[in-house]
Amino acid sequence: MFALCATTLLYFLSFSQSAPAAALACEDLLKPMDPPRLDQQLLRKWALVAGSLSHPASLEALKTRDGITMEFSPSTPNTTQNSNTTTTVHYTQTNRFGIRCEYLTYNISLLNDNSTFRFDVGGRFNLTGVFLETSCPDCLVMKWEVMSRRRESTDLYLLRKVEGGREVEEEEMEEFRKQVECLGLPPPVVMEPGNVLCGFYQLLWKD
Repeated sequence: MFALCATTLLYFLSFSQSAPAAALACEDLLKPMDPPRLDQQLLRKWALVAGSLSHPASLEALKTRDGITMEFSPSTPNTTQNSNTTTTVHYTQTNRFGIRCEYLTYNISLLNDNSTFRFDVGGRFNLTGVFLETSCPDCLVMKWEVMSRRRESTDLYLLRKVEGGREVEEEEMEEFRKQVECLGLPPPVVMEPGNVLCGFYQLLWKD
C-alpha cells in the first residue's frame, strides 16, 4: 500500500513539475519582460542558444552559423520626449563561420521602460522588437519584427549569458519552444554548445 501511494505521489509530482510551461497560455508566454529585471541584466554579452525565423531563407542562413554572440553596451544618457524616455545602447553581433568572424554594430533605442526596442539602421530596413519573459534566470528572449524590401520576418531568439555556457535546462528549452509555437514559427534552430565563439581565433574577418 505504501509503495502504491509513493508511486502515485511521484507521478503527480512529476506531472506538476512539467506542467507549468505546457499549461501557460500564449498570452502569458509572450508577455514583455519586467523592466526592473531587464535593467539589471541587459548590458552584457550574450550567446545565442536557439532561434526561429519565419523567413525561410533567413532560417536556413542561421543554420550555417557556428556561433553567435550579441552584446549590449552603454551608449548615451536617457532622453525624454513627450513623456517617453528613450535609452540608446550599442549592439554588437558577432557571427562565426568556421574560423571567420563577422561583426555587425548598431545603435538600439530602448522604449517603453526598456521593454521594447528599435534598431537604428539608417533607414535601410525597419527592425523593432520586444524582450519577453522567461523562467531561465540568466537568459534573454528577444522577439524581432523585420521589414525590408527583400523580406518580412518575425524572429525569436533565446540567449544566455556567455559566462553561463550555451545550454539551458530542458524545461527552459521547452518553454522557448512553446513561445515559438505561440508565434506560429517553425521549430527552432539549436546552436551547437561545444562550438567556440569568436575571440578565440587569431584569423578574424570583418564585413
